[in-house]
Amino acid sequence: MSLEALLVILMMGVEVFRPLRELRTLLHQGMVGQAAAQGVFAILDATPKIRDPGAVAVKIDDAHAPATVEFDSVTFAYPGGRRATHQGLSFRVEAGERIGIVGPSGAGKSSIVRLLLRTFDPQMGSIRIGGHDIRTLSFDQIRGRLAVANQDTYLLLGTVEDNIRLGKPDATRDELEETARAANAHEFIARLPQGYETVIGERGLRLSGGQRQRIAIARALMRDAPILVLAAALSSVDAKN
Repeated sequence: MSLEALLVILMMGVEVFRPLRELRTLLHQGMVGQAAAQGVFAILDATPKIRDPGAVAVKIDDAHAPATVEFDSVTFAYPGGRRATHQGLSFRVEAGERIGIVGPSGAGKSSIVRLLLRTFDPQMGSIRIGGHDIRTLSFDQIRGRLAVANQDTYLLLGTVEDNIRLGKPDATRDELEETARAANAHEFIARLPQGYETVIGERGLRLSGGQRQRIAIARALMRDAPILVLAAALSSVDAKN
């Protein structure tokens, strides 16, 4: 075989196998896409275990309903959990009363909030808001009476004012500043370059962890919900607030 013929054959050989290499890449991308689609369809086809009673929910007169919370002999374990998170948990919080629940990691503090929001239902016992079992209330009734500031807060890309106003879009500027003071946030907000008009970045990137929490607490206070749950570090919040 001449050198010229050998070079032509070698060059053609590379081109012959090019479609196979591209097919391998497309096959891999297709398998990744198929796996992703299966996950998406599994979520769309999933049946929620906690159902909203909807039209059969008990009607609450918000103007006169007491803002009480009661856990009555609640036993709860997460699906697949090896042990119960709570067993026979009972306590009552009266309207206007302030309590603190403390404990080490894994003690079940966040689980109380999830049960109160009815993200999960207990296996035994009952949870009552305003004297009504939450299983007889609609999701809107439960979550409309609760304002929650979580430990891991989520702030939107926008100004400080935009994030606080999420709790009450039609709030006046005086209400905004009064709520920020109640959350012990007004002073550090005033020191920001543009004050309440300062853009804080996605997830509050330009703020410290404590500052993000205080803005989240101000947002929760702005809702003026009957029941306020602060599932966050409260060292920066004035005790009387």
